[in-house]
Amino acid sequence: MSIEKFIECAQIHADMNYGDPKSVSKANLAAETMADIAKQLITDNCMDEAQSILDHEVAGQWGAFLLVDISGENQELQQRCIAKIRAIAEGDGPEAFGAQVWLRERNLGFK
Repeated sequence: MSIEKFIECAQIHADMNYGDPKSVSKANLAAETMADIAKQLITDNCMDEAQSILDHEVAGQWGAFLLVDISGENQELQQRCIAKIRAIAEGDGPEAFGAQVWLRERNLGFK
């Protein structure tokens, strides 16, 4: 599994058509694949690769949420993920709302 596959799956999910059950199924499978890739990166201690996901325009959001909870004791990765989630929370739309809820649930300071 690779960073390129993670990015490809993030784009599949971003392009999902909620009105098309096949599209939703494809996006759900893509989300599962991204979670598997994130876990593998952490298991294999590929921190540079994991952090590179955070810089991608589409995949970065997924990467932040997936990696933060599995990053173990890697404080640098956790802090980068949380910073990315805080930046998402400052925006508009459903992604921002989701990030705000996530931060509040973890008492990470979003008001």
